[in-house]
Amino acid sequence: MTTLPNSEYASDLEDQGLVEKVTIGQNKVYYIPTKEGEFLADGKSLSPDEGGELGKESPEHHLGVRFSARRHEQLGYKITLYGDINEGENKTDVFAKPTKKSPSDRNKLIEVEISPEKKQHVLDDYEALKEAYGDAVWVVESHEEAVTLLEKLSERVDDLPSGHNLRSIEKLNEKLGKPGIKKIHTLNSLRNQIE
Repeated sequence: MTTLPNSEYASDLEDQGLVEKVTIGQNKVYYIPTKEGEFLADGKSLSPDEGGELGKESPEHHLGVRFSARRHEQLGYKITLYGDINEGENKTDVFAKPTKKSPSDRNKLIEVEISPEKKQHVLDDYEALKEAYGDAVWVVESHEEAVTLLEKLSERVDDLPSGHNLRSIEKLNEKLGKPGIKKIHTLNSLRNQIE
């Protein structure tokens, strides 16, 4: 196992409430600064006052937002966290606006959904993404959560794959491409794409 510089301080920082520990697949451990930790480090918070689109988002949600923003920034998009869509009526977790460097000329509307079992929330987000100009990209914690998301969305979207027989996110994405759900990523698939 690799020991990172200063990693012996992580548990102390966690005990002091300055970071939160997040473990995702393949036993990858991340420490996300709390709002207090951000203020202490920089004198300002990197998160919106509400903590996210709906406030008090989980560390996994913050990780998904940061992974998504970083990946799309690397692809040449201009990033806005918790950006407005549909003339300000809705927000998306990451709004990626194309530039001359980006591989597409379409906006990427990224929704991090850590609780896809909450059907009404998923359906409301889907309707907002479907109406907005751009490609809707969903981020979930794991492949199992992608299957759950597809089950909930299948009530509104015809011909969605179930995901049960497609163990690869890449194979699953080949079957998507509809308004409101162009692609799905997991935290791991995004992490693996970050250079």
